[in-house]
Amino acid sequence: MRFLTDKVLKRILFVLSIIAVYFLASAFYIPVKAVIAQYLLQSAWQSTLAGDSQVKPWPWADTWPVARLRLPELDVEQIVLAGDQGSSLAFAPGQRVHRFTDKATGLTMISAHRDTHFRFLRNVKLGHKIELENEFGEVNTYQVEDMQIIDSGKMGIRAPEQGHWLTLVTCYPFNAIDNSGPLRYVVFAEALKQCTYDPCLS
Repeated sequence: MRFLTDKVLKRILFVLSIIAVYFLASAFYIPVKAVIAQYLLQSAWQSTLAGDSQVKPWPWADTWPVARLRLPELDVEQIVLAGDQGSSLAFAPGQRVHRFTDKATGLTMISAHRDTHFRFLRNVKLGHKIELENEFGEVNTYQVEDMQIIDSGKMGIRAPEQGHWLTLVTCYPFNAIDNSGPLRYVVFAEALKQCTYDPCLS
């Protein structure tokens, strides 16, 4: 009887170990994938700056690098992909392809997940500088002017009517377990001077 009890106990411990490994792997899968993807994206970005167009970071990708995002105060540098669909956001921030405001506004919108690439947004402060480099190596510098929590189910994201604006968007709250809610944390940054290229990465 003692033998059977030990045998059953070992089986239970084995099953619990498998379950623990599974949950640990699930917890680290998305962050690890995001980090590895940035290394591959850096290579594709260098090819883009060298003159190649729509360079896929891996053969099966349906997107490509379109910009490099930098926040010097927070020591952040990330490659930005074309499109803000789920397949892009799984690996990097994504830039909305189609402009959704008039041309005079010059609004560029970049989105990313709050638990990977845009988790740093909680630390962004008014006055922080944001640099955005396009595929031609041209850099525009923006300054953070506002942060807002917006209910995407009730209103869209709109920049002020004057100037050229960059918005960084992620889900909110930052520590929420469910990321399917309507709240969005939006950082609004205005170009410090007229964009040197048109359209401004939109």
